[in-house]
Amino acid sequence: MGKMLVYDFTALRTARRLKGMKLQEVADILGVSAATVANIENGKVKGNVSRLLDLVKIYDLGPSDLFVDKIWN
Repeated sequence: MGKMLVYDFTALRTARRLKGMKLQEVADILGVSAATVANIENGKVKGNVSRLLDLVKIYDLGPSDLFVDKIWN
């Protein structure tokens, strides 16, 4: 059985909601569309490192907050 860290897209959505922010608010800050932010949160579009770091700052997260342990056989 192995273990590795994987990116947890839902952490971004949860953090945004906890901050009381709408998709459009975050999109305006980043200079992208609300659909782009939604697609990042849904794992449909992989955010680039710069964009992920921007989201971490906006949501007051630590980079490690975006990862979870995944165990496989």
